[in-house]
Amino acid sequence: MHVLFYIVPALIVVLLVVYVIIESSGFRCVEYTLETDKTDKDLKIAMICDLHNKDYGNENEALIEAIDAFHPDFVCFAGDMVTSGWDVSFNYQKTLGFMRKLAAKYPIYYGFGNHEQNFNEDRKKFPHEFDDLKEALRDMQIPLLDNEQIVLDRYHTVICGLNLEYDFYRGRDEKELTAQMIEERLGKADKERYVILLAHNPVYLKEYAKWGADLVLSGHVHGGIVSLPFVGGLVAPGFKLFPKYDAGLFREDQTDMVLSRGAGYHSVPVRINNKAEIVCLTVKGVQHESECETAGV
Repeated sequence: MHVLFYIVPALIVVLLVVYVIIESSGFRCVEYTLETDKTDKDLKIAMICDLHNKDYGNENEALIEAIDAFHPDFVCFAGDMVTSGWDVSFNYQKTLGFMRKLAAKYPIYYGFGNHEQNFNEDRKKFPHEFDDLKEALRDMQIPLLDNEQIVLDRYHTVICGLNLEYDFYRGRDEKELTAQMIEERLGKADKERYVILLAHNPVYLKEYAKWGADLVLSGHVHGGIVSLPFVGGLVAPGFKLFPKYDAGLFREDQTDMVLSRGAGYHSVPVRINNKAEIVCLTVKGVQHESECETAGV
């Protein structure tokens, strides 16, 4: 009995360590389905964010295979595909290799995250990394959307990439962002087409909705690192506890936001009840009655 007093706790600790190791490795595909009446075509979108130079082997061949199985129309990178932090190497050559393979198969639209922005703003620490990244993406024909909109006439859709200054990611108290400030960066939202906004920081969902986004693709929070049952994510960047937006599908007025847990990690290489993921999103276009009649439905 005295021996069991030591063996049982030790066994519990070992099992917990094994669980954390398993939960912190690998990834899963998470699927969502939405509807819109702004297009009559179905869209299949694969979304990746917060990869942070993570390599699942052979330049992320496993990620590519998962995306291939979904057969998306295009792929969106919602920020922080690279890492500019002090604690993780910011050598992103394997990440570029992954992007090159993926770009040979699918159109890709790349939105800024705080790490890409940090490359851009902190030229003393990163004198050439941002320019090298942009040049590599240009060679792959992957647009890095720096407060830009791209119209996809085929899908009656607009993809917008919001680039916020690094100050919008600092500290526990978020810097104010208004719909007017978004409009100053991006221009007006298209009211006729389905508007997809790549916006890395999810805390501004209300402002994204007021601006006019139909769908926001976001990340940044890494699912809260630890996901507590019935509570949700434990901590967000800036050490903000119990973030309002941690992971999943959220809605504000007429705007949907898909918030990914991220495909990688940095700083804290641990995930608990919070598996890394890529998002496979289907947006179903709703035909109007007149269109159905014309089609003979």
